[in-house]
Amino acid sequence: MKEIENKETLPKSVLRDKVVTEWYLAATVGFVGCINLDLDNIINSDDDRDFLLLIADDMQERLLRFGKRIPKNIIADIENNSLGIKWAQAPLVNSIAKVGVLFKQLLKGDLNFKSNSPLDYLKPEVWNSI
Repeated sequence: MKEIENKETLPKSVLRDKVVTEWYLAATVGFVGCINLDLDNIINSDDDRDFLLLIADDMQERLLRFGKRIPKNIIADIENNSLGIKWAQAPLVNSIAKVGVLFKQLLKGDLNFKSNSPLDYLKPEVWNSI
């Protein structure tokens, strides 16, 4: 989120400020699992969706530049800034990148589900194909 906040190429907007503030807080308070991105209250137009896709694309590119694993200095920074977070080893980039792919599919309308939908995309054969 720090990169988003400081990225000059992203347009300054109320949405950008909200995303940076809320998502950075959620990412640094020590949650280890799912966080509510509040997309239903954030996306009010195609421009909002396109802005989030821009963020997702940028983060995906940054992530893939790390190579196989997220570097130890990045992990150390996360641990130092997030109470209760301790990584046993640096996570595989591919695993996190897959979440980014699913996030972009969701934003584009290619991944549709409701609260009672099966989580088919988490099945190993589907997950491995992402």
